[in-house]
Amino acid sequence: MEKKAEERRRSKEENAAAAEKAARKDVERVWADGDEDLELERSGAEDEFVPEVELFLETDPEPAASAKAQKNYDDIPNIALASVRYGIGLRPTAATATAALIDAGIITEDNTSKVIDKNKVKRAQEKLVRELGEEFEEKCREEGGISCILFDGRIDLTNVMMEAKSSDQSFPAKIKEEHYSVASEPGSYYLFHFTPEKATKEESHVEQIAKVLFAWLKERGFDKTLWAIGGGSTNVNTSVKAGLMRKLELHLGRKLVWLVCNLHTGELPLRHLVVDLDGPTLSDNKLSGPIGKLLDSATDLDINPNFTRIFVDPPLIKLPDKVIQDL
Repeated sequence: MEKKAEERRRSKEENAAAAEKAARKDVERVWADGDEDLELERSGAEDEFVPEVELFLETDPEPAASAKAQKNYDDIPNIALASVRYGIGLRPTAATATAALIDAGIITEDNTSKVIDKNKVKRAQEKLVRELGEEFEEKCREEGGISCILFDGRIDLTNVMMEAKSSDQSFPAKIKEEHYSVASEPGSYYLFHFTPEKATKEESHVEQIAKVLFAWLKERGFDKTLWAIGGGSTNVNTSVKAGLMRKLELHLGRKLVWLVCNLHTGELPLRHLVVDLDGPTLSDNKLSGPIGKLLDSATDLDINPNFTRIFVDPPLIKLPDKVIQDL
């Protein structure tokens, strides 16, 4: 009995090893066939800069005789959703999903049709995002369209692929790039994000942003239902003649309700007063004046027991910690 059990165990291990080798070869073939980005990834330009993950430990110079080249036509929306939700790269997602199918016995030595490669994961992610976007837009139409959009932008360090001038090789790099995000109210639903084009002699930077917003609304028919727009109170947004909100009104051919951020409205005049009395800023969170320099060590100063507390009426609104940290 023990001898038969040992033989069955060895046979099972040999079959599993053969299936792994066959699946590995099929994965390598799929990744190599028609993969326009293969050279970039081999040179270190992995998607999302995730280190390369080896699917199998061993290598086999020849595929298994019974392994057949087959394609996987199954939909993998849940795999794509999990990959996006947890920020997992395309190749690690494909490797993990394929390994799970091997462990489950779905991928075998004689059937490698269920192998998942990184391109399949990418297509599944794009399809999922597209379908969710279309579903949300259809829901908005059923409810009468989008009535209000909010926008904001900032400059971030962005991962990009740079092309060398003297060769066809590409390499990963980081550049400063401006990103705008757009949401709808009520409900605080994310709509889309974009990187505006650079200003030209014919069109200003603000005009470039306004064109993107208008084109997105126009394409989906929401230009007819929009009646309010919100953003920060900077001059770029709220200038009466050349601000972004005014530019969008000109594209729409009608007035909109402006929802200007009250935090900015209350902060900027006080900021200008402090700068005028104490001195200019050194950065986004440093001041150069004698009072401003003490802000970093203010909590370490001795408490004045004779200080008289100032009371105001009505009481100040209590802001969430996250809002205070962003001020």
